[in-house]
Amino acid sequence: RKSYLSRHAADHVGGEMANVYFDEAMKDKPEAAWEALLKEVLKGDSKKIWHGELMENLSADERKLVLPMMKNYIEKYTPAGDFEKSKVRVLVRGDLQDFVGETQGPVTRVESIFIIISIAVLHDLEIFKIDITSAFLNTPMNDDVDHKWLLLDKDVASVLMSMDSEYWKGFLRRDGKILVKLDKIMYGFKEAAYWWNVMLVKVFVDNGYRQLSKDQCVLVKNEGNKVSYCAITVDDCFFAMSKDPDWINQSVEMLKAAFEELTVERGETINILGMTVYMDRE
Repeated sequence: RKSYLSRHAADHVGGEMANVYFDEAMKDKPEAAWEALLKEVLKGDSKKIWHGELMENLSADERKLVLPMMKNYIEKYTPAGDFEKSKVRVLVRGDLQDFVGETQGPVTRVESIFIIISIAVLHDLEIFKIDITSAFLNTPMNDDVDHKWLLLDKDVASVLMSMDSEYWKGFLRRDGKILVKLDKIMYGFKEAAYWWNVMLVKVFVDNGYRQLSKDQCVLVKNEGNKVSYCAITVDDCFFAMSKDPDWINQSVEMLKAAFEELTVERGETINILGMTVYMDRE
């Protein structure tokens, strides 16, 4: 448990977030922690990330592939150190995976961000950021992932029961837990970042963008005298593009059509990779 978090936990790294175990958060701030858990499970349910499964229906080999879960309480902060929000992540215990597929989940280089900002300054381009909500929960399960079953703990099971007891009571175990088969590649899987990136890049390419060979997380689109640059940092898309309202709206609608929920951060001040970018046009 600790070895898993050591690779994911942070204490205000870059001023962005602080992670603690959910159980610890329940002792210090129970209302905030439980409310965040409710939101996370509701989000997952709305995205249809799993369905109930019975252990007796699994073969002996499939039972060996069942993974436990954990919960992480996260407090997010702006690069300036101001509190932004708290949330809970329900995670697959990927550290316990016996079988692992492709894991490379690239992010853009910091140098690429600086170059795009410089181009935006030179050509007076609009800059903005799009944050895709609960990004990995949009990624369909893939045959590359062998561990497709997750044992939900009592907390998550109780939330599911409160949402739809008629359905979930048939899967509620004597120990208060619920076994599910995953329809999406959740947070925690070692393959999650790879398949999320594959899907996200495909959305861009299908809409006329091209990947750069020097940085595969930078995508560019040209149309007449209009241009759009985008640098991908997991679920954040940092754009610099020609100041044309329709041109800008095309990119926003492109991602909204693919992922439904997203947050658009516009204006002359944008937070990205733990930095605050301020565009002084004068």
